[in-house]
Amino acid sequence: MNNNNNFNEILNLTITSNNSIAFKLSDFNLPTFYNELLNFHTSYDLDNKLFFAYPFNEKGLLGKKCYISGYIDTYRPLSILTSGFLTNEDIEFFFRLEYQMDCEYAYLYKYNILNSYITLKRALASQLDEEYSSEFCIFEDKSNFFIFISKYDISKSNLETMIDNYYKYL
Repeated sequence: MNNNNNFNEILNLTITSNNSIAFKLSDFNLPTFYNELLNFHTSYDLDNKLFFAYPFNEKGLLGKKCYISGYIDTYRPLSILTSGFLTNEDIEFFFRLEYQMDCEYAYLYKYNILNSYITLKRALASQLDEEYSSEFCIFEDKSNFFIFISKYDISKSNLETMIDNYYKYL
């Protein structure tokens, strides 16, 4: 499938492997999350167009939509950086990312990525009945979760139907 067909799929309202990213809970950390989003952003040449990420797993949505491009989040969750919620690896990676001026995606969307990561990590921990304020918040390899990427602001009921259909035809 060529890149134009792949780009057309991210404009589609059906969740496919071309418009979503799969993550393993055991490998979920900030560097992996950033690299997957950067790869998707670069592969589809999203530039600064508005795109949303909708996280989900077999149990349903994992929180609200996240802006991955087109909207620059300026909220700096400084208290979370020192709370023990993030691993040392996450914090070190974020500080390197914060000063990475040669990558436009990192420069523009570093807080989008960090805030999305924190939201996802909390949602996953809560859903797995883990203590999300624990020092390391390490997840077992129980299952995968996905991020569906779309240019559309999709209602919760439509997303739930799309997720059900995705798992039905998986």
